[in-house]
Amino acid sequence: AACTEDAARLQDLLVPPADQRSITADVTASLAEYGSLYERFLVWEWRMAGHGHKPLSRAEVQRMRLLEDALSIRLVARRRWLVHSKLEAVTEEVARRQREVDKARLQET
Repeated sequence: AACTEDAARLQDLLVPPADQRSITADVTASLAEYGSLYERFLVWEWRMAGHGHKPLSRAEVQRMRLLEDALSIRLVARRRWLVHSKLEAVTEEVARRQREVDKARLQET
């Protein structure tokens, strides 16, 4: 019982109860928000961002961390895996297209 109380107290320190309620009220929407923030974060980190794209603001980074703390780690891990898979597929497609362009240029000369 004491461990459960300590865990609840520590969770309240990580995620204020009002935020916890709003995040868990619609977990699907919260996961979608997290996925969007994490994707933008990775696009910037992997240097995939084009002109006009900016890194996450300080408030967006704080929101992403809050969502990580409030949501189930399994749900967060799955969303991160989905984002990684998506970006890896995009990276592979870009590389494939670049190889095709390079091959076409070689054939022209």
